[in-house]
Amino acid sequence: MDALRPHVAMTTVGFRAFVLTIFVFLAMISFSYLNMLRLRRKLPPGPFPLPLVGNFLQLKKMPWIQFEEWSQKYGDGLLTIWVGRTPYIIVNDAWSASDLMEKRANIHSSRPHQVVMGDICGLANRNQVLLKYDDHWRLQRKMMVCTITILHQIHVSTADNYSIRRLDPKQFEIIEAFKGTKQRC
Repeated sequence: MDALRPHVAMTTVGFRAFVLTIFVFLAMISFSYLNMLRLRRKLPPGPFPLPLVGNFLQLKKMPWIQFEEWSQKYGDGLLTIWVGRTPYIIVNDAWSASDLMEKRANIHSSRPHQVVMGDICGLANRNQVLLKYDDHWRLQRKMMVCTITILHQIHVSTADNYSIRRLDPKQFEIIEAFKGTKQRC
């Protein structure tokens, strides 16, 4: 009879560890779900998400039809769909897309902060791909478009020698300014 006691004690300890693990797991899921619901209040309307999978199980085989139905149900051109714990904003009509991408482009058109490429490698202010959408980015874009236009005209000029003379004087100034700098493009 005493030979069974260590086994009973080990079973009790194992059961307690199992119950504690389940409790911690359920607490983590509950905390995550409450954070999801709190974030949901700040986002556009959409169907109510389930705790671990979000709206993934509610999507049909052709999700664009489901998005249209939800958009009509919630009465908004923007729709929030949760896949797991990640929210996705669906733009469902042309008016909402125009409002977001044209009228409020300065808010929604920027890029995320890149720590490794931007800060550690020191490319945050020199690489157009890593720049924030602001006046410096617009200046870089203008210079890039102008440079590509000039290079295209120079490339065309190899087949047609007189076309290089058709460059604007401002474009020649930009070429000379780039020649004077030691930075690589």
